[in-house]
Amino acid sequence: MKRALIATSLGLLIALAGPHAALAGEGHDHGDGPAAPSANGPQRQPDGSVFLPKPAQRQLGVRTLVAAAAALPRTLELNARVLMDPNAGGKVQALNAGRIEPGPRGLPNPGQAVRKGEVLAHVLPSAAPIERSNQAAQLAELRAAKALADKRVARLQELADTVPRKEIEAVFVGASRSLREQALSLAFRAEGPALAQLAVGQPVQVFVQTRKTIEGIAVPVAALMKNPANQTIVWVKTAPERFEPRSVTTEPLDGVNAAVTSGLKPGDRVATQGATLINQVR
Repeated sequence: MKRALIATSLGLLIALAGPHAALAGEGHDHGDGPAAPSANGPQRQPDGSVFLPKPAQRQLGVRTLVAAAAALPRTLELNARVLMDPNAGGKVQALNAGRIEPGPRGLPNPGQAVRKGEVLAHVLPSAAPIERSNQAAQLAELRAAKALADKRVARLQELADTVPRKEIEAVFVGASRSLREQALSLAFRAEGPALAQLAVGQPVQVFVQTRKTIEGIAVPVAALMKNPANQTIVWVKTAPERFEPRSVTTEPLDGVNAAVTSGLKPGDRVATQGATLINQVR
């Protein structure tokens, strides 16, 4: 009897000390699924708006601007190219074909300092005899044409009272400007420190403001974003931690700002800085 009691006690101790599965009570099983995301971080809402907590707004540098309607100048956007001012510089090259011979100090190197009036090189013409004869014939023809034009101008000036003035001006001035790249070229003189960042031949955009005005809201170009449908949008702050996308239509204004003609109303707070980061929140 004593041995059976000892064996029973040892079996009970082994059963208690051995591995066994413990089951949690109802409602306390964590399961094998992923952890639930935190609701305190930036996230895109089902309606397309973005929840952005205050700490995240400070980290992203989000800044807003109160929209105000105004009469803005209607602006035209032109494609342009940077050209050198002919009164400030030009391209140094020989007028006729020939060969170059070094000057007293030899041929100059790029970046070498030179003085005004210094002879850098000599250009010797290399025209063949037949070319010189053709040039002489062409010169005589041009001189004859010039003489005829001078006589015509003198005759038209005598008949200034009966001949329209536009016909007289069309004899050296010309009837119209020539096309360049299928468009009439316009020249603008640029000033300011930004010229130091431009290079000759660089394509640029020129914004020309007209006297006509349009009703709109001026917002920085940095506030304009694109949604997945490739529509132009801005992010409007509708609550302390909520931003809502608004589809807008815009027109150019001055290169830095754009005129929003529809989609915004006065008093809306538009995200002007950090809008790119808000647009990336998913």
